Amino acid sequence: GADGADGNGIASTVDNGNGTFTLNFTDGTSYTTADLTGPAGADGANGADGADGADGNGIASTVDNGNGTFTLNFTDGTSYTTADLTGPAGANGADGANGADGADGNGIASTVDNGNGTFTLNFTDGTSYTTADLTGPVGPAGANGADGADGADGADGADGNGIASTVDNGNGTFTLNFTDGTSYTTADLTGPAGPAGANGADGADGADGADGNGIASTVDNGNGTFTLNFTDGTSYTTAD
Repeated sequence: GADGADGNGIASTVDNGNGTFTLNFTDGTSYTTADLTGPAGADGANGADGADGADGNGIASTVDNGNGTFTLNFTDGTSYTTADLTGPAGANGADGANGADGADGNGIASTVDNGNGTFTLNFTDGTSYTTADLTGPVGPAGANGADGADGADGADGADGNGIASTVDNGNGTFTLNFTDGTSYTTADLTGPAGPAGANGADGADGADGADGNGIASTVDNGNGTFTLNFTDGTSYTTAD
């Protein structure tokens, strides 16, 4: 017969991010599928433990500046000077009698930054003192920094497992042969037979028919169904 009209192919496929896909055909039309999302899979096994984290930033030394402030020198080379921790001066008391020699003074053995604006001072007699929150008010926002240089391209991903060929087994099933050498045979996709029609009168010979409607491609939707895309631009999605 005469050449059939050009088929309506799929120009592009868009994943809409909600379980549906939009098929854009070469004739400018499009078709959006129903939600093809399957049921949630079982929880996966726990992943391997991650690598050890980087060492924390500790206090290398503490300096009493002699003016009521302390400078904390951290192990990463930075430092922090506290506000004046000296309390208000008391009223002058009356002169007392000379007392006995006092015991050795109580010094600061170590200082701990609690990470919430407070510091704990551990004294040489085994006692400790935690300051109030010494965090100052938030400063104004800084100007935006210059954009960084583009990072290097990542390595190519591993090749996907595609469909190398599709075989019509002639019994309503199809065998999909994948590029990794495996294959999958679908269930019988043949629909039920319709009721027999009444015999019509013999008609005159008709003109040559248009080209048949074949299967242009088959898509495994990953949820137990397959979408058959026909050469006339239509498609059919099987049951699970």
